[in-house]
Amino acid sequence: MKKIAVIITTPPTSHLTKTALQFVKDAEEQYNVIGVFFYQSGVLNAARNIDIASDEVNIAVSWSTFAQESKIPMHLCSTAAERFGLTCYLQNGQPAKDTLQDGFQPSGLGELVSLMNNADKVVQL
Repeated sequence: MKKIAVIITTPPTSHLTKTALQFVKDAEEQYNVIGVFFYQSGVLNAARNIDIASDEVNIAVSWSTFAQESKIPMHLCSTAAERFGLTCYLQNGQPAKDTLQDGFQPSGLGELVSLMNNADKVVQL
């Protein structure tokens, strides 16, 4: 089974993000999805505290649910996350307020390079 890595750069307000989630779900049936890397404004898909209108789909919750069910690693560019105010690291020896949905893990660009090197295909959405 071929291995693919997916890079998400679209924010949760973009209709492309919902398409990206569906793509990953469909790809999981045909490929070994070795990881999803959220980069640039795509890191906002992991934000816990985004207030979404009640008639809109909260895509961050959808990604989180999918991450926990599928066990596909969901990496988050830590530098981009900090730029958008998302933190989950220790500050002054105390846990910072967790701003990430469950199922996401902060990672560096080294993880992105590793995913790209280990994948047969890389898809950016």
